[in-house]
Amino acid sequence: MPSRPPKTPTDIIHSPGWTEGYIVRGGSGPCYGLLDMDGFPYAMYSTTGTTLAKGDHVRVRVTPSKLRIDCGEGTQVEMQAVEHVS
Repeated sequence: MPSRPPKTPTDIIHSPGWTEGYIVRGGSGPCYGLLDMDGFPYAMYSTTGTTLAKGDHVRVRVTPSKLRIDCGEGTQVEMQAVEHVS
């Protein structure tokens, strides 16, 4: 047990930035599910109305979610950009 509280917050989620993976929960939003190439799940939120299909291979730019919206299983993030991978 530490003798004093930490000087900085210990629960900060750093921005994953760009990550690549497969859509596991698709649709036209606002919630999507992504499983990255390392098997790490993301619950993504976006208001852009982008249509993503389950199984799509994508590259996404995400930031930690500041909203209190539950988009399902995985780390809650906001999807800032998406690119389909061929």
